[in-house]
Amino acid sequence: MISTLRTLTATFCLWTTAVFAQMPITTQPDVQVLRGALEAARAKRPLDSTPLLALKQGPIDATLADDLQKFDWYLPGAWSFPEKKFGVTWSDAECFQYDLYRYLPDGTELSFSFSINRLDAMKMQLTHVNFTQPPPTSVAVRKVGKQTYWELTAYGVKELHRVVSYEKGVLVLDIGYDGKPNSKKVKFREVRIALPRHFESTGS
Repeated sequence: MISTLRTLTATFCLWTTAVFAQMPITTQPDVQVLRGALEAARAKRPLDSTPLLALKQGPIDATLADDLQKFDWYLPGAWSFPEKKFGVTWSDAECFQYDLYRYLPDGTELSFSFSINRLDAMKMQLTHVNFTQPPPTSVAVRKVGKQTYWELTAYGVKELHRVVSYEKGVLVLDIGYDGKPNSKKVKFREVRIALPRHFESTGS
């Protein structure tokens, strides 16, 4: 499924691949400020899997649809049910990477990566994940009955993944195997954190 590929890609740091697959955005932000904001956001990720996995359908702020386009979204990782672990890039890694997503008014998804070389902390750079002729990807918030879903459209395929909770800028999603409403087969429990925008870019 497209969601599986995207989640696995987002939770691993591949420095050498990034050199070829990513391009620096035209105007770099204040990288120290951005780094501080991302580290504060990272601190919100659940390090204890017990409360994360015990989380049932919780509060969903009515602002989610608006916040989708108002904020950037930091993906610190996801709990993998098959592997029984929370996949993240840990802070003691030589190469440290933050994955950011931005949504345009039509729902089009832009992907960015903020990378820090742990051997030289001054080497920080924000890049746009700029693959050659990428297939369009879009995201929207959808209601199906009483449930709220994260609607992902990519490669001509539409998937619906259940919103478990969204409160105080922390979004928890259940990424299913089949991307169908009310799916009982969940592969990842994904955490995304809303982050005020610190830079201007349309993906170039």
